[in-house]
Amino acid sequence: MNKPRQPLVKSIAQHNALNQNVKKSNPSLIFINTHINGSRLRAMIDTGATHSFITQGAISTLYHSAIPPCDSIAQLGDGQTTLKIVGEVQLFLQFNKIFTPLNVLVVKTMNTDFILGSDWCTKNAARIDYENNQVSIRSSCGRVFIPYHKSIDCLTLDVKSINVIHIPPRESY
Repeated sequence: MNKPRQPLVKSIAQHNALNQNVKKSNPSLIFINTHINGSRLRAMIDTGATHSFITQGAISTLYHSAIPPCDSIAQLGDGQTTLKIVGEVQLFLQFNKIFTPLNVLVVKTMNTDFILGSDWCTKNAARIDYENNQVSIRSSCGRVFIPYHKSIDCLTLDVKSINVIHIPPRESY
C-alpha cells in the first residue's frame, strides 16, 4: 500500500523551477519625479504614511509663499520617531500635463525631501506596477503613467537607533 514518492518529488521540483522564473516584486524604495512651480522634485512614495510631507529646505527651492505657522508633531510608524510639523501648504504637482493638488505637512527635516503618502495615493487612485516599473494615477483623461527607476543614483539616509549602542575604539592610546 506504499505509493511511490518519486512523482511527488518531481512535481515539487518542477514547481520550484517555475517559481524561479516568475518576476518578483521590487522591494526597494520608489521615487518618482514631479514638477512643482516649474521646479523638478523627486518624491518618495510611502503607502504606509497617512500624510504627505515636505521639508522646509525643499519648500524654499520651490518659490512658495509664506507657510502659515503650525506647532504639531507627527509620530512615525515605528512608534519612536517624531517629526516637528512647522506648517501645512497646498502644492500643485505636475505629472506630464496633469496637475494634482495636494495639502502637505511641512517639517524641518527628514530622510528625504518629499514623501507622497497614502493621502495622495488614495486621492489619485495610484497603482504601483512593479513589473513595468511605473506608477499610474487617475486623471480626467484616463490614467497617467509615471516611470520610476529601480536603481537610485543618490540616496542618503540618516538612521537612529532605539537602543544605546557602544562602539569601542579600535586602538587605545
